[in-house]
Amino acid sequence: MSPNPCRPRRRVLESAGLPVRCTFLVALCAAWLAACSSAAADAEQVKPSRLFELTKPATVRVEAHFKANISVPTPDLPPHKAQAATQRIAAKVQQGQIPREPAAVMKAVLQEILLNWPSYVVVSDPVRMVAGTITASGSGFLVTPDGYVVTNAHVVAPGEEQLKQQLAVIALGKLVEEDMKDLAELWEGEVGGPPPEDIKKLLNNTAVAFYQRFMQVGKVTTTVYTAMGVTVPGVTITQKGIQSEVSLVGAPIPGKDVAILKAEGKNLPTLPIGDDTMLSTGDQIYVVGYPGAATFHPLLSQESQVEPTFTSGVISARKSMTGGWEILQTDAAVTHGNSGGPVIDSAGRVIGIATFGSIDPSTGQEIAGMNFVIPMSVIQQFLDRHNVQPAESIVSTLYAQALQERDRHYYKKAMKLLQEINAIAPGHPYVHEQISLSQKAITEGKDESWRPVLMCAIIGAAVVLVLGVGVVVLRRRGGRAAVLDSVTR
Repeated sequence: MSPNPCRPRRRVLESAGLPVRCTFLVALCAAWLAACSSAAADAEQVKPSRLFELTKPATVRVEAHFKANISVPTPDLPPHKAQAATQRIAAKVQQGQIPREPAAVMKAVLQEILLNWPSYVVVSDPVRMVAGTITASGSGFLVTPDGYVVTNAHVVAPGEEQLKQQLAVIALGKLVEEDMKDLAELWEGEVGGPPPEDIKKLLNNTAVAFYQRFMQVGKVTTTVYTAMGVTVPGVTITQKGIQSEVSLVGAPIPGKDVAILKAEGKNLPTLPIGDDTMLSTGDQIYVVGYPGAATFHPLLSQESQVEPTFTSGVISARKSMTGGWEILQTDAAVTHGNSGGPVIDSAGRVIGIATFGSIDPSTGQEIAGMNFVIPMSVIQQFLDRHNVQPAESIVSTLYAQALQERDRHYYKKAMKLLQEINAIAPGHPYVHEQISLSQKAITEGKDESWRPVLMCAIIGAAVVLVLGVGVVVLRRRGGRAAVLDSVTR
């Protein structure tokens, strides 16, 4: 018998379903694995709001308190000098140059003494002591779980001469205030009523000139605190801060304005370190910190002081400082109080710290959009010098995972992670808030932690079913193919 020309064709047609079903099964298994895995969500683009949530726990407010005792001798008016001033004014009264009214005479005497104070006033005992205090507020961020913090040098260690001048101004204010009270009492006792404004202004100028000439500023002591965003009713921000040591400090601008602090702690939240050399002009960046205008706004509650501010912009340019090192220019909003705060890239990695802005020399006002960032490559030099190795905190890792689960509405999974953080680091910022939100969502029936389990079960059952059907079909086809083969031979 001649070969049947249909036989090869029939065999091809009978076996064609096998690769098709195998391909379908492979695709179904791949879908199963994708549904049961959480890795796919990790590839989602990080939203700015998420970046802020991840960054703010490790962004700290840095407060530096500078204190010094200022000593000044007591200004004294000897009787013979007071008599000389009185006789001079009396002569003018007799000549009709000054009215014979008590207020006019008193004003004339004071003007004579204050305008010519070097001729009348002498230094005397006792020495008056005034305590001067200045508080500088800036921002910073944690780089290690055991409490190393990066900030600006000018926040925690401005120049000593500058500090003394500022402390002297504060002391002057206190001393002049006391002198104004004495003037008011004198005028009330001799004439009645408050002293005239021109005499008050003249006394202010004279007192400032006297104290500036003779005052001495003692040794300046510095106390630094780092405060994370923890809200405790009735407790001030400074009390919540952790006293910190200034471990290493650079020179304020135009120097490398970087300082390394050490706060006591363990399992503190940290921020990942980025590479500023990979950034190009036009790349998106974000600034996190505590600008004074928003942090201490008189219309805002004290509790809002622990909430950092998040601004955005781009790298506007790379510039060189006079010392030959590179700095980044940005149009992101930055002002007083932002100094030392982390500047992050679109992946949430720190690429520098906000440092200074630009001032219009004609008005003294800040120029918006002309701000500068010390790059991470410069900061790394200070970390290396102090042998500080940036490290990711386990609580920061768990916190990021908890936020991810929360966004998927897997509140029970988020709760488990948050409770784990709370066990490791009970004082971790924002964890209690997230626990409350997750618990509320679970109570309201919004938890969807069951969804991936159910999907895995459904897809798994479907895979088993298809595999079972496929085996039966293949077995049947195997038998039918044998029969057909015997018939067509």
